[in-house]
Amino acid sequence: MDNKLREFYFRLLHRIIVTKKEVFLYGKENNMLCRYCQMNDTIIHTFQNCSCTKLFFSEVIKWFNAENVTLLSFSQIEIMFGRKVNKKSRTIFRKEAQLHHIVCKYYLYNTKLYYGEMSVSDFIAKVSHKFSLEGLNV
Repeated sequence: MDNKLREFYFRLLHRIIVTKKEVFLYGKENNMLCRYCQMNDTIIHTFQNCSCTKLFFSEVIKWFNAENVTLLSFSQIEIMFGRKVNKKSRTIFRKEAQLHHIVCKYYLYNTKLYYGEMSVSDFIAKVSHKFSLEGLNV
């Protein structure tokens, strides 16, 4: 995983990612509303509660399952933390799925941060290009 993804994932796990809430609190933004759904923007909202985010993750998971002939599905907690948790045993899903998962969050975060439009086709193109540069399969 490249350094930008590592840094992003570290910041996400330690809840030090900047959202519109923080930007608003520092006086750099005039509101703290999510640009996609107009609800208060927080880390939890960005990656778990936003209706646009939920739809985006759903579409990416459908694409991933179709490309990799899998039947992965995730709860909201699994989407947030990137691991498949069972009561009997804890298992981390395949490395490829986890990497896609982190790249998906990174794409979503940067798109939102820089006022872009979320697009599954754009995400697929970017992740395909990134993985081809690293010699990995999508």
